[in-house]
Amino acid sequence: MCYFHVLHSIEKFLKVLPKETREHIKTDIQFLQLSDSEETFLEGVDLFLNKWRGRGKSDVRITTFIDYFQGQWVLKNAAWYEGAAPGTPGTNNGLESTNAVIKRSHTFREGLPVSQFLETVRRILRSWSECRNDASVNCKHFASTPTVSLKQWTAA
Repeated sequence: MCYFHVLHSIEKFLKVLPKETREHIKTDIQFLQLSDSEETFLEGVDLFLNKWRGRGKSDVRITTFIDYFQGQWVLKNAAWYEGAAPGTPGTNNGLESTNAVIKRSHTFREGLPVSQFLETVRRILRSWSECRNDASVNCKHFASTPTVSLKQWTAA
């Protein structure tokens, strides 16, 4: 499960909460996502649920969110923390970004019949190949070394 999708899905449930509470909950969930093992994740989840259930006694909106979170992101879809799939990215944002570009610029978010789809794929591949051609005046080069400024290194 991509962590970005977890955040995206819980956002609509968090909207009803005050901003400060919402930010605290999201921070706690970010820490859960960093769990490096199932044991650590489950211990963190217990602490998270106890903390927010206690605070939810005075606010039914918190209790509603915690019930949703536990059902959807602990019991049903729990494999979104780092230790669930060691050695793989925690998000698939690069792939999702490419998918969004294809939908926005080429398919216009509509399903296509196979013949149209194949023609669209051919146009996308030709376009992307041409824009990476070194001979092109408008060539888009891949970065071969990171471009991090001294200011960014210092701040990090």
